[in-house]
Amino acid sequence: MKFRFTLPTNEEFFQRYAGLIPTLSKLGYLAQVVSALTEVGILFALILNAVADIMPPGLATMTGITGAILATAFIEIGLRKFLPFSARQILNKRFAGLDLVMSVAIFTASLLLLTASGALSFYGSKETVAAVVPPAQTEGTGAIDTTVNSHRQSNLKSYQRDSAAIAGRYASQIAALETAHKAATDAANTKLKGIEARERSTGQSFSTQKASIKQSVADAAAAHAAKLAALTETGAKEMRALQDEHNALETDLMRERAEWLAALKQGNKEAEAKRQKQVSTWGSSVAWFTVLCLAVLLLAVALQEVHAHGSEIQEEALPNEYYFRQSPLAAFMAAVSERFHAKVFAIIKRIEDGTPEPPEPGAPPTVYEYTQTMQRRPIGFKPIPIHRKPEDTHVGDGSSAKEALKNLTRPVAYETRSAAHKFKDCLHCGAQFIPNHKVQKYCGEPCRIQAWEAKNGRKPYMKKGTK
Repeated sequence: MKFRFTLPTNEEFFQRYAGLIPTLSKLGYLAQVVSALTEVGILFALILNAVADIMPPGLATMTGITGAILATAFIEIGLRKFLPFSARQILNKRFAGLDLVMSVAIFTASLLLLTASGALSFYGSKETVAAVVPPAQTEGTGAIDTTVNSHRQSNLKSYQRDSAAIAGRYASQIAALETAHKAATDAANTKLKGIEARERSTGQSFSTQKASIKQSVADAAAAHAAKLAALTETGAKEMRALQDEHNALETDLMRERAEWLAALKQGNKEAEAKRQKQVSTWGSSVAWFTVLCLAVLLLAVALQEVHAHGSEIQEEALPNEYYFRQSPLAAFMAAVSERFHAKVFAIIKRIEDGTPEPPEPGAPPTVYEYTQTMQRRPIGFKPIPIHRKPEDTHVGDGSSAKEALKNLTRPVAYETRSAAHKFKDCLHCGAQFIPNHKVQKYCGEPCRIQAWEAKNGRKPYMKKGTK
């Protein structure tokens, strides 16, 4: 659908402010660009912080950029559309009927979008400025640590060199002292051995001379031990003095390092404070500038609508056939659905055409129905005679059943058997009886046994083949 503006009816009013409208339009778009930049900054930071823990760094950055752009476009495009309609609703006083409903909805949307744009622009200005301002020129501790380590290595090498020289000097003195003591001891021992040999050859005793020599050897050993102890103590003192000097140098070096680090930390702190001051100052300035841009946008849109209303310029919609049709996506889905149904039902039609007719039904089965009704008696008991009469007798095995069957009766509660099946003829004696079940053939147990005996020619308890 296309839109066009009618020619101005109030030509004088139109000409009076016609030169201002293009500038206002440009200012409005520039104000939206400034607001959009600050909104993108804060939205990117918010989205990135929200997804940084659940996404890889690259994907999180792309998500932040995409989300910030989409949200900013939503706000700014909405403002560009709703603000002019808000002004038109006021200028045309559309506050009755359905126009009132539309006016309330338009004002609400405009207010929400303005609030979101203003808040994001104001608070996002500092984020944008912080991202643009370069970081403070701070120095690390690497140079200090390098210098300290260099001095420490130099002191350590000097200490090792001096301690080795001291140890070597005293080692040589101790070796010379040991050599002199060994030579004196060997000479005294040789002299002692000569005296002992002379004693053996002459048979005389020279104990005084031997004692004198042994005493001199002992005195020499004591003097040697004293000299060795004094020499060792002197060397230890000299090594201790050298160690103290090395420790003093190490302490001075650590003190200087701490002073250098404190100075470096103070310098970095001052540099960061200076940067934060710049960010705060420029951020506040940009924040209020974005508010100014938003005010300029409102003013530009309002003046453009006032100019159009005063010039009696109307916006006309020129709908085409596509406006009244469904969306391309819906039309595409409907076409795909129709094509799918056409294909599927064509297959179903081919299956139906190829299906043979069902065969003729066969002869129906015979269903047996009981036509006689069942007779029920009222609840109660009454004696009815057994199937035999007292005067009837049965002769099968030579015994008489007259006395046994005399006055025999049995109680029944219901009579549910049909009249046609009430009595049956016994296959052995021919007497009528009331069967207890449908397959009962004999009137009683004696007849059944006698019929079996007559058929098999023996008693039930006899083996087969015997009589």
